[in-house]
Amino acid sequence: MKIKEILLTEAECPPATQDIELNTRNRNDTIKNYMYGPLNIDHPGDYWSKGAKLWDTPEETVKQSLCGNCVAFDISPRMEACMPGKVSDEHGELGYCWMHHFKCHSARTCETWAKGGPITDDKVSLDWGRRANMNETATPGSTSAGNMATVVNPHVAVGKMGKSYTGSPGVSGTKAPKPPKPKKQKPTDNALDMKNTSIFGGPLKRI
Repeated sequence: MKIKEILLTEAECPPATQDIELNTRNRNDTIKNYMYGPLNIDHPGDYWSKGAKLWDTPEETVKQSLCGNCVAFDISPRMEACMPGKVSDEHGELGYCWMHHFKCHSARTCETWAKGGPITDDKVSLDWGRRANMNETATPGSTSAGNMATVVNPHVAVGKMGKSYTGSPGVSGTKAPKPPKPKKQKPTDNALDMKNTSIFGGPLKRI
């Protein structure tokens, strides 16, 4: 088996394709926040007219801007294998939306539609999957790695309320030394007269 075939075989399916509750939650969020619809394709009501008003364009144009030709609509062979059952009907087919992370129908649309789809190649599908996973590492309300503060010497850290310890996290130990007080600068101080002010560790020199 070629390396490419191994990668495609071992690639994981998006969680929402395997979890009906997650899929339903993401779909309902998209209905609420991004006007995913229409609910009933045979009886759309005023859905298309609302879309025409939103985008300030004729209804016929809106009806041509569907999930089925959206850049994030995935109907690649690997994604079809992730679907739990039949993926097509008389109106179109079921695919995966990488923008909102749920199984959506090709005959519907939403406010975030973007030209360029559908995704039919496994390599393109995997690329969308990698980027989606990278963006989802920090869930809403949590702290991503880029926003976490660091401590220069974590084994000797000064805590709050005068409590500071050395040793392993969560284990009481010797009280850490107080942080040094910064030297007060006078208006007459000159960086050229101060030691070790160069970024290279030595004194600056007058020219």
